[in-house]
Amino acid sequence: MIRNLIVAAFVIGGFGFILFQIFQFFFSVGGSRTRIEKDKKELKLLSGALVDELVPINEDELALLSSKLESQRVTKGMYYTEKGVLNSIYEEPMLTYGYRNYGSGKSVLVANTHESQFEFVERGDGVEMKVNGYLHGVITGAGTLVGVDGERIANIVDDPRSDYQAITIRERKVAELLNPESQDITNNSRAFLELKPLDEVEQNILLGVMIYNSLIKA
Repeated sequence: MIRNLIVAAFVIGGFGFILFQIFQFFFSVGGSRTRIEKDKKELKLLSGALVDELVPINEDELALLSSKLESQRVTKGMYYTEKGVLNSIYEEPMLTYGYRNYGSGKSVLVANTHESQFEFVERGDGVEMKVNGYLHGVITGAGTLVGVDGERIANIVDDPRSDYQAITIRERKVAELLNPESQDITNNSRAFLELKPLDEVEQNILLGVMIYNSLIKA
């Protein structure tokens, strides 16, 4: 009798341990900070494979960025993983990225230009954006980049009457971005219209907002 109770206790304990591991895997690992930091390293390798071949981006090249996205799913692991490239309208590679979606409003994306690296971590309360390791702030669901001190840095303004969305940086309109839901997004059209002169920091903010809007929000 005692022996049977001991065996039963071991069976129940083992079963409970397995359930705990399954619970931890599905509900703790996916999208947890530890998992995201681990996956960032993989995504950096994924997105950095073509960095040496990317066209350096200056003001003139930025105006040539195409809205057309080339992407493919990477079938590795249990989470949705994608890699892709954004070209110029002349089919020159300008930006590469690796993206992993854990579901339930959690994802991580790493993107590279020739000069800079962008990191985005999505959680339920917004999308954290870093450029070259520097935290710029959090992009809210309304498309506003809010700085670490609570100031509004950039904003995407939707216009239901237009296929383009205005982008402002520190209250100044700097460009119009082709809406990722527009039918023209699959064509080799310019991503930006009315692009204003930008310094290096503003250029990175504009690219960051564009990456969020086209690859995460969409």
